[in-house]
Amino acid sequence: MAGAGRLSSLAASLLDRVGGSIPPGPVTIALSGGADSAFCAWAAVAAGREVRAVTVDHGLPASGGLVGAAVRIAGELGIAHSVVTAPTCLLYTS
Repeated sequence: MAGAGRLSSLAASLLDRVGGSIPPGPVTIALSGGADSAFCAWAAVAAGREVRAVTVDHGLPASGGLVGAAVRIAGELGIAHSVVTAPTCLLYTS
């Protein structure tokens, strides 16, 4: 694949920059399904940490897509993953 070496080099550079910021021991990632939390999960795995992820399903219109993305990301990274449902809140107007 074209550019794979460049991507590997970039990944190694990023891990060098952030790897020391990952606390020792097991890590739990709030995995939203977006790029920033996916990167955090990847970095923790690449740094050799024991990683698990939790995704909150807020029940909003876009939630299904984000939860699906988080499930796929966790699967690709080979990490334990739980989806929890946010409590339903009632909005009152006066």
